Amino acid sequence: MKRYLGTIDYDGRKHVEVVDYAGDMPRQLNATPQPLSERLDLLRYVARHSNEFFTWGKLTAATYQLALAMIADATKDRAIALTWHQVYARDVLAWLDEAAPWWISQGQIKEWVRQQVNSSFLEKEWAKMPVPAQAC
Repeated sequence: MKRYLGTIDYDGRKHVEVVDYAGDMPRQLNATPQPLSERLDLLRYVARHSNEFFTWGKLTAATYQLALAMIADATKDRAIALTWHQVYARDVLAWLDEAAPWWISQGQIKEWVRQQVNSSFLEKEWAKMPVPAQAC
């Protein structure tokens, strides 16, 4: 199971790293967090000249890029990431404290996606159901 760690360096730049865990311990005790890939191959929100690919605590292009990268990494599913990243950015990442570090587990991301997919499926099924005639 992975954890995504949002940190802020001394210059105020934000970084997101990934640590692979086995239970509560990193898989390797000396495991070094790896930077989260921006996944610019899927979709690019941030300008080429920007030095801020990720942010949280507000809704910007960098927040959308972070949501896309996190869902793509957690689920390994491009279609899911492209479908749900904007909602994840709005519902989860925009609400994080902009000035504080945080962590989110891979399991939390997968559960959020599962709930969204199930909710979307039910809405579509309900829309197909005929409306019963009202009794007079």
